[in-house]
Amino acid sequence: DDVEDPPRVWAAGGNYPGTAFTRSIGDSVAERLGVFAEPEMVTLPISKTERVLVLASDGVYDVVSNQDVVDICYKHRDDPDEACREVIQKSHKEWLLNDDCGEDQANYDDMTCVVIFFDHPGDDAAGDANADGVSSPPPKS
Repeated sequence: DDVEDPPRVWAAGGNYPGTAFTRSIGDSVAERLGVFAEPEMVTLPISKTERVLVLASDGVYDVVSNQDVVDICYKHRDDPDEACREVIQKSHKEWLLNDDCGEDQANYDDMTCVVIFFDHPGDDAAGDANADGVSSPPPKS
């Protein structure tokens, strides 16, 4: 019954890195231990109805719903940095409500977020709402 939950990758004869993942891009120590560094990728077309792409870690999605993330991003549709900041702040706040977190100890997952807003050809250059009711920022000059 000495099985870890989740299972972790350890260095032979060492107590590092103790990772609980099987993929890690750019982590050369974990890669030498057998953690797979090649990402799984899927290519999908982006239609004119897509306005935002959010890439976030499970540290965000374990505590914040997809809809809440999209709502935060839409609120900051002219400022992707601010959208990221608020998503991370909301995630951190939710993690602190976790039973494993107390005044002396915080136990939460890493939180990473990248937000990309799309400007499609033919969108209103002034950033007004288009036919689907979603505003997009004006094109960069």
